[in-house]
Amino acid sequence: MKKTDEKPLTRREKREQLERERAALNVQNFNRNQTISGVQKERSERFENRKMIVRRRKMTGFFIFLAIISGLILMFLSQFVASFSIVSSDGNLKITNEKQYASTIEEYYSSQPVERLRAYLSEENLIAFVQKKHPEVEKINEIKIVGLSKFQFILEFRKPVASWSAGGKKLYVDSNGVSFEQNYYSDPTLTITDESGIQASSGKTIASSAFISFVGRAVSLAKGQGLNIVKVSIPAQSLRQVQVYVDGVSYPAKMLITESAEGQVSNFSKAIQSFSKNKLSPQYVDL
Repeated sequence: MKKTDEKPLTRREKREQLERERAALNVQNFNRNQTISGVQKERSERFENRKMIVRRRKMTGFFIFLAIISGLILMFLSQFVASFSIVSSDGNLKITNEKQYASTIEEYYSSQPVERLRAYLSEENLIAFVQKKHPEVEKINEIKIVGLSKFQFILEFRKPVASWSAGGKKLYVDSNGVSFEQNYYSDPTLTITDESGIQASSGKTIASSAFISFVGRAVSLAKGQGLNIVKVSIPAQSLRQVQVYVDGVSYPAKMLITESAEGQVSNFSKAIQSFSKNKLSPQYVDL
């Protein structure tokens, strides 16, 4: 079979063929570059997401750390006594020595600076220090927070059951027998005159609990008998005997604090009635 001769391409056809080959090559290059670009884009997005996660973790850790520090600071400020005021547990009392009480407490804190933190405060030592200078303070009822590092000391003051006169000096005595000079309550009607010669001073226990208990019991029993005891006198060199004076009666009764108050008050009431009926006025009644 005879071989057919190929017809040579014209210049125009060659140019068109070259353009087609270039176009095909460009399409291949485009597809390849597009694939590479897509992979790079995917990698870039993953990297950015990872960076964002790390950034979020850092921010979360920072805010947690900040919250912990803030909490510790608030806890410290809620425990640290930087300033304080003085008030009475009895809202009806008018306190005149707030500055003196505050100065004494400040003096204690100056000597024990670590105790400005409430957790380290020894209230027993503090009240003992305050009572040494101000025996009229019975106790610290509460230390109340009123602001950051601001507190309120609520003091309870001693209530006098009698005024105590000894050596020309007037003191007050509470139900525990402790004496003090500064009284914020009304003066008690009962006066105790001490002629025993024992030196009395503010802040000391000048009367035993047995003595105070006897006097209080006698006053209560006398009221039940219609008698108002206004004065109790401790004779010279006597620790067990007292002279009891009743309002409207000119003579006292000598009583022993070691004996029953009930029997002695009852006998004194009967004696008063008997002497009044017979119009007698003895120097004293010895019970």
